[in-house]
Amino acid sequence: MTNVSSIANGARCCISAVGMLANLLILFIVARYPAMRTACNVYVANLAATDFAFCLLALIQSIVAIAEPPYKVWERYSGFSLTYVRSCDVSRVILIFLASTSIMLLTVIAVERHGAITNPLRSRQHSTVKHTGRTCAVVWMVAALTAVIDTIARNVVTNDWTFTSASLHSESCVILKLESSGASHPFFVMVLLFFLFIYVLPSCIIIPLYVRILVKVRQSRRLTMRDTRSDDQAFLMVFVVTVFFLVTWLPFHIISFLIHSIDPKTNNDIIGVHVALSFAVFNSVANPFLYALLGRNFRDQLKKMFCCKQNARLTIQATSATDHAIGQTQVTGGTGQTHATDGTRQAQATGGTGQTQATDGTRQAQATGGTGQTQAPDGTRQAQATGGTGQTQATGGTGQAQATDGTRQAQATGGTGQTQAPDGTRQAQTTGGTGQAKAIEEKSHVTGDARLAAFEMSQTTDEK
Repeated sequence: MTNVSSIANGARCCISAVGMLANLLILFIVARYPAMRTACNVYVANLAATDFAFCLLALIQSIVAIAEPPYKVWERYSGFSLTYVRSCDVSRVILIFLASTSIMLLTVIAVERHGAITNPLRSRQHSTVKHTGRTCAVVWMVAALTAVIDTIARNVVTNDWTFTSASLHSESCVILKLESSGASHPFFVMVLLFFLFIYVLPSCIIIPLYVRILVKVRQSRRLTMRDTRSDDQAFLMVFVVTVFFLVTWLPFHIISFLIHSIDPKTNNDIIGVHVALSFAVFNSVANPFLYALLGRNFRDQLKKMFCCKQNARLTIQATSATDHAIGQTQVTGGTGQTHATDGTRQAQATGGTGQTQATDGTRQAQATGGTGQTQAPDGTRQAQATGGTGQTQATGGTGQAQATDGTRQAQATGGTGQTQAPDGTRQAQTTGGTGQAKAIEEKSHVTGDARLAAFEMSQTTDEK
């Protein structure tokens, strides 16, 4: 059985380390991003804190179990000797405290979710971050009181108990084992009461509440016919986490009962204890992944952290080549300058200044609330400026355009439009302003009527 214990402790050590990192990431996301500081996420952060502490406890126990320490684990500088018995007391107190905190938080979440469905107005008044923080603080204090009561009762009732292992093994430390076992033993009665208070009673509260929530949600969906995908995702995440907790902690409580019916001199219970504790640790490790998988907000924040930086102040993507190049530039609240040779150039400037130049290619520029200037020899150039000064098209401003050996189109509304196109085709339109147009040596394969139409398009529609 030594090999089984070593393998089990080694596996628990690895998954506990992963669980610590994952739960730390959840805590970082809630603390770092203000948008994540909602009432529901406050509960999630508290659950992540308990899972982190439980993974840390399992990691320490597994490392100590692998190291096989002597009876005296360590001795403090003050001379106080922390023996194996004392270390087991500390481990069990922490375990009871964390398990009680988790199940109480899940119970409070179920009650809060039920109140949000049945009485949304009242629930909205209490579903604040401050109120949720106070509720979580009360839960932590009640859980600590539960752990203290369990410790006192265990030392009073089981004054004659001894351990059957000589090292800090989790199979005989966290789940206590007596030399004299049986259903009539007072310690068994204490274990039964703990099981009823920590597991059965919360389950009897949580399960009916979630069943009623499901019924109410279906009825509301039929009546309102509205999109409730975001609410469904939040409910599904909490519901799955709760069910997963109840399932993974059930073996722990079952082993706590069965271990007293087994001969304490045998090691037949070691495998069962390792399985029960591994399930409990796996719950704390898997919860952060459930948050990321089922919680859209957590998933979006993780993508933002590891994949791409959305809503960044400056985003530039450029790929250059010797003969062909494609450039894209976007500037928000600043200045964007771009240059592309023998390729395609696209630039956009919002609330600032956009300047672009393209040689022997295609040029497109757009400036909103600022100034847009473009130049494109031997090619096609299109520019648009809104609320400022632009070349080619201007709304409420001045439009000026010049094209050499190409095609030129200009439009100005409520202002002045000036265009010039040597050796090419030029079209200008001005509404409510002055339009001036000049064409030199137009080389267009059109009939006389077409030339006359082109000339008429450059006249002023409403000359002031």
